[in-house]
Amino acid sequence: MEHKLFHKAKLATAIALVSTTTLLTGCLVDGDKSNTNSSATTVQEDASRISVTDQATPLAQILGLVQDTNGNPVVGARVSIGSASTTTDTNGAYAIADVPVTGFTGGTGAAAATSIQVSIVPASSTTGTNYLSATVSVSPQASTIVQTINGASGNTEDSLLAIITTDGLAVSAGTTVVPAMSSTVTGILRNAATGEVVANTVIGLELLGVNTVAQQQVQNAGVGTSYGVSSYQAATDANGAFVFNNLPVDAEYDLAIEGWIYASQAGGVTGSTALTGAKFSTTPEVTNQNIGTIKANLITSADDVEPFVTSVSGVVVNAAPGLLNDDLDGTQGLTINFSEPLQAIIDANSVYVYNETLKSEVDIDRNALSSTSSPALSADGRSLTITTLAAIAPNQIFSIYLSKVDFLDIANNALEAQAGTPVFLGEDTPAYDTFASGVTSAGSVKLQLQTFSDPITSAGQVVGLAQITNDGGTSDFEILQSLNATFEDVDSGSLRAGDTDIEQLNEPEAQTRIQALAAATYADAGIASPPTAVAVDVARVQFSIDGTTESSTYELVLTNEFGVAKALTVDVSSVVGTVAVGTNGTTKVTLELVDGFTGVADLLLQSVEPGETITISSLTDFGSIDGESSITLTDRIAPTTIIQNSYGQGKDTSAVVGSNYGNGGELSEITAATIGAPLLNITPRLLTPQAGETVSTGVSLPIASTWVALQDKMQDEDEDDNADVDIATDVAAGYTGYDATAFTAWSVGARTMGIAVSEDVTLAGTPLVSGAQVLTGWTAQNDVVLNDKGLAVTADLINFSVPNIIDFANLDHGKTIDFSGVISDESGNTAVVANNPVVVVRDLMPPLLTNAVYNGENIVLTYNENIVVPDNSTITLDGTGNGNDLSFNVDSTNIEVAAKTLTIKRAAFGNLDSELYFNRGLFDHDDDINTVDRAHGLIITEDTEDAREVSWANWDGGAGLVPIPGIAIRDDAGTFELSVAPTTTGLTNTSTSFTVKYRFSHRIDLFTSGLTANSGATTLTGGEISNKFTLTSGTTIDTGSSSADLDDTGRVLTVTVSTAGGIASSDTFGLTAGTIASEWDSNDSLITVLTDVTVP
Repeated sequence: MEHKLFHKAKLATAIALVSTTTLLTGCLVDGDKSNTNSSATTVQEDASRISVTDQATPLAQILGLVQDTNGNPVVGARVSIGSASTTTDTNGAYAIADVPVTGFTGGTGAAAATSIQVSIVPASSTTGTNYLSATVSVSPQASTIVQTINGASGNTEDSLLAIITTDGLAVSAGTTVVPAMSSTVTGILRNAATGEVVANTVIGLELLGVNTVAQQQVQNAGVGTSYGVSSYQAATDANGAFVFNNLPVDAEYDLAIEGWIYASQAGGVTGSTALTGAKFSTTPEVTNQNIGTIKANLITSADDVEPFVTSVSGVVVNAAPGLLNDDLDGTQGLTINFSEPLQAIIDANSVYVYNETLKSEVDIDRNALSSTSSPALSADGRSLTITTLAAIAPNQIFSIYLSKVDFLDIANNALEAQAGTPVFLGEDTPAYDTFASGVTSAGSVKLQLQTFSDPITSAGQVVGLAQITNDGGTSDFEILQSLNATFEDVDSGSLRAGDTDIEQLNEPEAQTRIQALAAATYADAGIASPPTAVAVDVARVQFSIDGTTESSTYELVLTNEFGVAKALTVDVSSVVGTVAVGTNGTTKVTLELVDGFTGVADLLLQSVEPGETITISSLTDFGSIDGESSITLTDRIAPTTIIQNSYGQGKDTSAVVGSNYGNGGELSEITAATIGAPLLNITPRLLTPQAGETVSTGVSLPIASTWVALQDKMQDEDEDDNADVDIATDVAAGYTGYDATAFTAWSVGARTMGIAVSEDVTLAGTPLVSGAQVLTGWTAQNDVVLNDKGLAVTADLINFSVPNIIDFANLDHGKTIDFSGVISDESGNTAVVANNPVVVVRDLMPPLLTNAVYNGENIVLTYNENIVVPDNSTITLDGTGNGNDLSFNVDSTNIEVAAKTLTIKRAAFGNLDSELYFNRGLFDHDDDINTVDRAHGLIITEDTEDAREVSWANWDGGAGLVPIPGIAIRDDAGTFELSVAPTTTGLTNTSTSFTVKYRFSHRIDLFTSGLTANSGATTLTGGEISNKFTLTSGTTIDTGSSSADLDDTGRVLTVTVSTAGGIASSDTFGLTAGTIASEWDSNDSLITVLTDVTVP
C-alpha cells in the first residue's frame, strides 16, 4: 500500500519538522492545476491551505531460522517478540507479522531504528536433545521517499513536495544457532608444584562463546546472539578426576578452580579455541571429551611487607630532622612506633644514639632494651621506648640507629626505611628516617631528630671580632710568599675550594702592580703557575661562637669613612653557615649559622677598602638586634718594590727620570739577583738631559738631545778652522755620532731616577746600597701621573740621584738597593726583609766607542768596556752622499777581540775608496801642526755587545728609544805613494848583480798592478822584470837569474837584477811598463813611474 501527498515547496522546511508518523494533505480549489497522480489517487495543488492528517504506523514481518551448531533445524522452538509468539517449523523457520517498525530511512525526517529482542526457547526433552535458549536482536524500519515537483507553469510557487512511506516490509532476524547440550568433559586436576592429584576441589566453567570454529554453522554477520546458560560445576574425586555432563557443544570455556590458580594443561582433547582466555572447546563429534591433565598452583598468602617506623611520639614537625616538642629531651623516653608487631629479640646492642651536633655518642638505658620486667618494647610489639641517661641540650640534632637484624616482624621481615612520603593509617610517615649502611653489617634504619629550642630573645654581641691577614693554610703560592711576604693571602682555599687567586686588603693601586710582579716572578723563575689574579679588596674577619653568643643569625653592614653603607659580598664555609638568599651583594647581609655550630666563624668580605667599618649585629629569633660589634678594616700589607718599567723593557710605558715624573724598571732573572727582586734597568734613556728641562702633559724631556752634551765636546779645528767633523749629513734616521776627542772630554753628569713601589710610601732613612756608586737625594714621590715623555702614568716612586749613569750600569751591575725598614705605607706598615723591598741594578747600557782608526790593513776600534762580537754582526762605514756607506758582516774568522779592542781585518771589508767613506772632515786629530791632518768618516757597530750581551740593537728590543751613536773613524792609511826613495844594494860600477827595494805607503798587488799574469802572485820572474823594468846600460838583464819578491805586508817590493856583463857608471834602472795600484784605496792614483836608480 502506498500513501501519496503533495504540498507547496515553500512549506518544505516546516514539513521536515513534523514527526515521521505524520502525513500532510492538501485540497484542490478552483484555478489549481492537476499536477501529479499516483495509482488511482489524484491530489490537486492548493496554494492557500494545508491539512495535516495522522497516518498509521508502518508494520513489518520478522523472519528467521533456528539451527544447531551443525546447521540442522531446531523444530518446535518457541519464538517471541513481546506478546507475539510462534514456533519453528520442521525447517527451523519462523515468522511473526505486524511488528511495528522502529525507524525510518530516506530523506527529511529519517530516524534511526532501535532494536527489539527476539526470544528463542527450544523445546525441552526428557529423552532427546536439549538446546540452549537464545536471544537475538532485530531493527525493523520503513523506507521513505521524498520528491519535489514544480508546477506546470514552471513557477516555484506552485511546486509540490511528495513524501512516500512504504510498510509491510519483511525483516530477517538471520540464523540463530543454539548449541545442543550433549557434551561430556572429563579430566584430572594436579598440583603444579608437586604433581599430586588435587581431590575434593570444585572446578567451575565459564562459557565464553559458541561456534567460533570456521567449519561449523555460524550466526548471520552483524546479528548479536546471547545465550541462557547454567552454572557448570564439578568436584574432583579422590583421584583428582572431574566430570562435566550436558555441556553445550561447539562452545569455548575458561575454567576456575576453587582455592587454586590455573597453571597449564597437558594431554587430552582441548579442541580449537579462538577466544581470549579459552582453555578448551567442546565438540559433538566426541561423546566423552577428555581434556587431559589440568595443573594448578595453590593460592597462598604470605607477609612480604617489611615493617617500618610510622612515627616517633612527640615529633611535632615531620621533617628531616624531626623536631621534638618542648617537653622531650630524651630522659623522658623517646617512643618509636612501628607499622606492625615486632619480635621480642631486641637487646642492648640493637640501638645506637649519636649526637650530630656534638659529634659524640649519647648514652642510653641499654638494660631496658633487654629487660623482661620493664621492657623497652611494648607488649604488643608495636612500639619501642628509648631513654637517654642525660638530657640532650636544646636545638641539638641527634640520630637513632636501629639495627635491622634485631627489628623483625612475625614473618621475619627486617625493618626498612620508608621511601618517599607514603601515608600509614591516614598519617604521613616520617620524613626523618633513612637507611644507613655501615653502622652494622646488615645496615640500620636511621631516625634523625632535633630537640626543641626556645626562641632567642637575648643574643649578645659577637666575641673576639678580629681581622686576620692569612688563614694559615697550605697555599698554592708558598714559594712566592716565601720570596715576598707582600703576597699574603687571606684564603688559601679554606673558604673557597680551588681558589687560584691571592686575596688581601691593600691599597687599590697595589693590585695590578703586585699581580704583575707575581706573574713575572713565576715566569722568570720557571716555577709552577702564577696566581690567576690578585685582589686587594678582600678582608678576612673572624669571631667566636660559644655559650655566651646564643644567636644563630647575624646581620653584617659595611660602611665607608663617612658612615655610608656599601654593598657587601660575604663568603663563609658551609661548616659555619650560609648567607641568606637575596642578601649577598646588598647593604645588609644576613648570615645564618649551622644549627649547633660552635667555634670560630671565618668570613671573607669582598669589595672592601682600608678604613671601612664592618659591623656585625646579633639578631634574636624575632629579628631584633641585640648586640653589635664593629671593627675598622685596615691595610696590613707592607709595601714592596715592583716591576720597574724601564723604557719598555717588557712594558709599553716609559721609564723614570726626574723628581716629579717617571715610572719603574723590570724583574730580573740574572744570576746575581735574588729571585723575586725587581730589576732596575740602567739604560741609555737615562742619559737624556734633565737639567733645566721640564715635563708636562704631552711635553717630553728632549730625547733627541741625548747626545748633544757629548757632541759639543767634538774636535772643532780642521784645516779650515771653522767646522768639526760632520756627523749629520746623510746619517740615517735613528743614528748619530761623536768623535774620540768628545768622548774623552765628556762628563755624563748626575741624573735623578726613580724606583717604583707598590703603593704610597713614606721614607724614613737611607736604603742599603751594595754598589760602589754613591747615591744621594733619597725622596718619596707618591702619586706620580706623568713619565718623562709627558705621558700619563700612575706610579709611586722613591727618587734618588746617580752621579754617573754609565758607571752605575757598568760597575754596579747585580748590586742591590734594599728598602727594608726605611719605607712604610700610609697605614703604617713598614717593609721588612720578608717583604723583599729590593731592586737589583741591571746593566742595560750598551758599549760606547772611544776611538776608531783605519790604517789601511785593519780597522781598530776601542770601547769603554769589554766587548763580545757575535758572528754575523754588522759594521757600517758611513760617508756623506747617496750610497756612500758600506755595511759588512764580521765573524770570528776576520776579527780579533781583546778586552775593549776590536780589530777588523781587511778580509772583512776589502779594498776601500777612502774618498767615499772618509769624507766627513779633514782635521788635526792629534793637536800637532807638524803631522798631517787626517780624513774622517763615521763607523757604527750596533750589534757589538758588552760582556752582559747588551748592544745598541737589543737593549730596547729594537724600539729605537735613543739614537744609536757611532764614532768618527780616522783614515790613517794616507795617500798611496812611495813612502821613501828606492834603496839599492850592489849598485856599483862593473857589478853584475844588484838589488832595489821599493817601499809603498799602501799594500799593492802584483797582479792587479799589471806586473804579472799570475793572480795572487807575490814574486816576479826575470822575464817579467825585463818586460816591466828598463836597464839603460851596455849590458842586458839576465832573466834567468833575476827575480822580485813582495813582502808579507804587501808594501815592500825587492827586485834583484843579474846582468850579462858588468854595469857602468851612469847606467839607470826603473819601471817603465807597470801601473801599480793601491790595495787599500781603489780611488788613489796609480803609480806608473818609479824613481830610477843610477849607478854611481
